[in-house]
Formats: sequence, C-alpha cells, structure tokens
Amino acid sequence: MHAKSARIKKLEPYKKPTMNMRKILALTLFAAIPLVATISAQADELLIDKVQKYQDADVPGRGLTMDQVESRFGAPGEKLPAVGDPPITRWVYPDYTVYFEHQWVIDSVVHVKNAQQDDSPA
Repeated sequence: MHAKSARIKKLEPYKKPTMNMRKILALTLFAAIPLVATISAQADELLIDKVQKYQDADVPGRGLTMDQVESRFGAPGEKLPAVGDPPITRWVYPDYTVYFEHQWVIDSVVHVKNAQQDDSPA
C-alpha cells in the first residue's frame, strides 16, 4: 500500500494570480492589440491592391468575336471544344481564360496565382 501512495502526487491548492501577474497579462494584451490591427489592415490593403490589378488586366471584353480575340490577343495556348447548349467554348491563355457562347465572348477570367508566385497579372 505504501508504494502506491508514494506515486500519487498531492495537488497543491489553487493560487489566485497576484496583482503583478494581472498587470503583466493586461499590458501584454494591450501591447498586442495594435500589432493585430496593423497586420489586419495590411492584409486588407493587399487584397484590395490585388483585386485592382486583376480588374486592370488586359483581357478580352464581353461581346468580342472569336476572330477579334485571336487578332488582338493572339492564338490561345489551348482551345477546348464547345460544351452544352448553348455551346460554351474556352480558350486558355497563360494568364487568363476566355469563355465564349457561340462565337461571342461572355467572360474572361484572370488566373489566380499562388502566394509564392508573382502577383501581377498579364
């Protein structure tokens, strides 16, 4: 019995944090608030900048024909066959993809790159 009781550690009573510990914790938290706010603001600015760059990217606009797109932007890297009804065709360029309904551009989508890659669009 004695060997078993030697393994059981007696729990110490709970000690309330002292006034000094509370002050240190409060100061640490207050010091961290501006840091968190700054990081958050910088992340928002970066996202806004990134969206603006993609909006300003030179991509085919809605309403252009396939011939106009090819003459202005060159041949795509890949022309995917039409799918569905109405037929939707995709042309894939290095930095964006153009979507056509019949022969007309309905949308151009800029490819989003990974964070490690260059953030600038075409």
